[in-house]
Amino acid sequence: MAAYATAAQLKERWPALADEALADVLLEDAALWLRTWFPDLDARINSGVVDAGVPAMISCAMVKRAMLADQHEGQANQQSTATMGPFTATNQVAYANPEGNLYLTGQESDALDGRPSGAASMECEGM
Repeated sequence: MAAYATAAQLKERWPALADEALADVLLEDAALWLRTWFPDLDARINSGVVDAGVPAMISCAMVKRAMLADQHEGQANQQSTATMGPFTATNQVAYANPEGNLYLTGQESDALDGRPSGAASMECEGM
């Protein structure tokens, strides 16, 4: 099955994209995951319940996250220490996605499920 987005669409959202061939492969993988997690997604797109732009946008976000993690592949955290005379500075970084996995945020999952995301307003009777 086809991907929901192309490397060209990802590049429109992320001009720093360097490897369009890898992006195309990962976009196909992202579509496979979306179809696995949401088996009726294509039917909901075809019926108009879900806008076709939503899975395209989410696929691009998934792939961008994975490709940004590529520079830290397999590295869960990094720590460096610099000492100069009596002063010491330590810097520690923990990467959110060190293995470049394709994943959804809660907001993205809500969008694909058709659930509204964010706050809601309600009125109580008698007030």
